[in-house]
Amino acid sequence: MPENNQVIMIGINLEGNQSTRLVDYGPSAEDEVASKAFRELWGEKSELRRFKDGSIKESVVWELNPNNNANVERSLIVSKMISFILERHIGIKTISSIRDDEEIDQSEDTYAHFFSTQLNSFLIPFDSEISYTFKDAMNAFQELSRELQALDSLPLEIVAVKACDPGLRYTSVFEPQPVKNSPALEMVITFEQTTRWPDDLKAIQIMKSALLLELSKVLLKKEIIKDAIINVGNSQHKIEAVGYVDFVLESGYTFRCRIHQEREEVLLKRITDSKAPQAIAKSNEYQECVRALSIINHHFNYGPILSVKIQNLCLRFPSLSYTIRLVKRWLSAHLFSKYHISDSIIELICAKVYTNPSPWDVPSSGWAGFIHVLYLFAHWNWSEEPLIIPIELESLEPGAEAKQSQNELLYGEKKCFNRTELYQRSREALIAMKEAKTNPALKISKKDKKTVNTTSPSIPMVIATEIDPEGTYWTGKSQDRPTKMVMKRLKYLSQAALVEIENIILKGHDADLKKLFVTPKQDFDVIIKLDQSKIVNYKENLYYDMEQAQKESKKIKYKNLEIDQEENYEFDQFNPLNYYLYNLKKSFGSIAYFFYDQYGGDSIYILWNKKAFGDIPQNWKINIKYSTMPIDKESENVKPNITAIMGEMQRLGQGFVKGFVINKQL
Repeated sequence: MPENNQVIMIGINLEGNQSTRLVDYGPSAEDEVASKAFRELWGEKSELRRFKDGSIKESVVWELNPNNNANVERSLIVSKMISFILERHIGIKTISSIRDDEEIDQSEDTYAHFFSTQLNSFLIPFDSEISYTFKDAMNAFQELSRELQALDSLPLEIVAVKACDPGLRYTSVFEPQPVKNSPALEMVITFEQTTRWPDDLKAIQIMKSALLLELSKVLLKKEIIKDAIINVGNSQHKIEAVGYVDFVLESGYTFRCRIHQEREEVLLKRITDSKAPQAIAKSNEYQECVRALSIINHHFNYGPILSVKIQNLCLRFPSLSYTIRLVKRWLSAHLFSKYHISDSIIELICAKVYTNPSPWDVPSSGWAGFIHVLYLFAHWNWSEEPLIIPIELESLEPGAEAKQSQNELLYGEKKCFNRTELYQRSREALIAMKEAKTNPALKISKKDKKTVNTTSPSIPMVIATEIDPEGTYWTGKSQDRPTKMVMKRLKYLSQAALVEIENIILKGHDADLKKLFVTPKQDFDVIIKLDQSKIVNYKENLYYDMEQAQKESKKIKYKNLEIDQEENYEFDQFNPLNYYLYNLKKSFGSIAYFFYDQYGGDSIYILWNKKAFGDIPQNWKINIKYSTMPIDKESENVKPNITAIMGEMQRLGQGFVKGFVINKQL
């Protein structure tokens, strides 16, 4: 910085559709005065060009680095323009470092610091040598879709193939890569309607598994895929649509294929929509049907709808993809996993700052969109106001309400484009949700509470769209909404992040941007340290050391035990961390909250539920799932035995858990 510390801050609003273009057109060659001024502005960058329409104009062409992601390179064009003009006309050199380990020459008396694209570095795995893009994954999906629909040797014809994965709608934190252990991309196939489908829910799942097996055989025979791994689902829940097959393509991409059959949805709705007596509604069979229907809605109804809408919005607003990915990365770095806030809710909230941006303009960069979302997290009153999010492209056009009224009359489309009506309906849904939480007559039984987080209740939240004015798709059920504790922590972290961003910009130290992704750990009671070598995606960790990892990978204790895994795909999608977390939540979810970074995190953070430690007296009983001890010598009440529980956690993670760090004693 200059000795007098004088800083001039200049904010620039960009036109999203123009700020990423490769060619800037100048005046016609016939206009000598304007052409001279254009050449004086751009100097050696200006060149005379003939275009397809026959016109000859002065122009400036911005070249992209072919080794880098094209979208990232396009986002750098404005910074290149500003850097060139400042240095050419004022003599000010520009600093725009991306990585915090870059050497920055700040010896100049005057320099400019450009803040816009530095956060993009957090969206690239640190050992990425060859970077594939979303387009590559989507091309692979389209090719597989064409192959599937062209098959003629199956018992039933495939009539539809739908994408329902963040990696196929531009919103996964890291772009899908055709390498081992890369997450499988979700897709759904639909077979033609036939009366041969059975009326028994268990039989439908068996028939699905048979079709997946037959489909795999056909694709392998035709050499469309090079491997297929079938998962028939959980044997304890035989009516749930959790079976799938992973197709490994020659290109290296893995697609997870599920079968959608409308018949099972009809059968489940007959059971769950009926006015069942209270005794039946509490039965295990009834609850299993409710859970099975929820899985169908997630995988086959709401998932594909969200994919189509978000993909269209990302194409309409190019920087929306970066905003969503940055927000997901930031949330995960602060230990909010998909179990705390679902991907669907995150993507819809990010879309809000583009389709309903008031009080600001539409962001034209991922940086600006990220800040707008943080502001929304920090200030929105979720329990009092529904969040209105237009996701239909037609609703963003002038005269959308009149067009929709006409479509409703002609085609029966039921969409709410009227913002006033949309707000009223979503507001009524939010009020009804709050009343249901406070009305004792509507409270669920203690037995039913096992399916939801009773220790930290979910907040009333309604996310309304044109196709779902009451917010039932993504926030209708309590287990789909974030808990009160999660949203409170998110609010405080967002407020702190906004303050830190302002300080970083004022100081001009973009290396400090990494601090935005460092979460305070002193508030957690216990930290479980994991073996980094067992974490399949550890390369995504913010502190990943590529040189050290390469050294470790070369250390082989017994040469004869080295196994060539190049053609073994059976365990590609196996992530031990996910299974360990599942077992922890299943065993101790009622007495502890678990937090972790799903992008390469090497620790699990635990907060004990204080209610289980004496705040609410608990009588001893036989079927308690965890070890307990008396509160005191004379009391009949018990509390969790932390020492024994941590020993059980160690046993569950044997070979995976390295040790425990205890921050607080209870």
